[in-house]
Amino acid sequence: MTLLSCNQVERAEAWWKYAQKEYLQYQASKTAPSPINITTASAKILESTVNQSIKERVIHAFSRKQMAAAATIFFVAVVVILVATIALAGTVGLTPLLTISASVAAGLAFISLVGYAYNRHHLYRIFADAHFQTTLTCDTRPRSTSPFVIFLDIDGVLYNTPNQDSVSAKVEELFPNAQTHDHMMCSIAAAYFFNQKALNNLDSIINGIEKTRKASVVISSSWREGISVEELRKTFFGIHNFSKYIIDKTPETLPKQGVGNHSHCRAAEIQYWLTQHPEVVDYLVLDDNDDHLSATFGKKFVRTNYSSLLTDEIAAEILTNCI
Repeated sequence: MTLLSCNQVERAEAWWKYAQKEYLQYQASKTAPSPINITTASAKILESTVNQSIKERVIHAFSRKQMAAAATIFFVAVVVILVATIALAGTVGLTPLLTISASVAAGLAFISLVGYAYNRHHLYRIFADAHFQTTLTCDTRPRSTSPFVIFLDIDGVLYNTPNQDSVSAKVEELFPNAQTHDHMMCSIAAAYFFNQKALNNLDSIINGIEKTRKASVVISSSWREGISVEELRKTFFGIHNFSKYIIDKTPETLPKQGVGNHSHCRAAEIQYWLTQHPEVVDYLVLDDNDDHLSATFGKKFVRTNYSSLLTDEIAAEILTNCI
């Protein structure tokens, strides 16, 4: 049996999730979905199964399912039209040969119209069914001993400012006996308002990494300033799943000489951390602000948007191209 790695399955499922979203948007708006978007998603599902044998099996299953659906509709249509035409022939006096020819022609015309509509609106369903009905067996290769590190920003990735009254109410709930509310208390309360979809997407990325190696998170956000790693892991982010993977934070200060071309910026802080951990070769930088990050890390830097945060599309791209 040809094996498909768990990581490849994760990528395929991510793109399938994206295809579903496109169709749900179509259902909600009743506006025709972009053929480019759906085709791209389908292509990405196929591309994620990098093993050629699996590709061929998916294509074969897709073709077989499509042909079976068309044959079923054609058979039913021809039978119905044949019966109707024979009944009509007795009235208008058509010959049997002409009756059959007319039935077949009408059946072919009918199946062409139905097939067009079927393919236009349900192609993604056929493809996905064929893909996931194909046996996808997780590769049993040993896990890589090399860790994969996510340098995680918070603001603009998992969080954008919610209603301050909600944060204040959460502070009152968490610290009922406090005389004053300091910045640390407000930050702990604000963590309860991280965007759930963004959190779910981060969990999907971590789970994708964990299929083949150990996933680790290093906090590069300003949230780390003045806070220990243990406090970040337990007190600040302990209510979220990703906290279990936090191993460190980037330095708040750098040696006077600095690292790289920029003596004190986020890129330099991350780069300095990497120099102190040469065992880390594979990593990803998640941030909504390009503080010399793209110039320093290239494709290993993935930029989010402060308003939309870590979206389904970004998570799918990461699982496909960065891990």
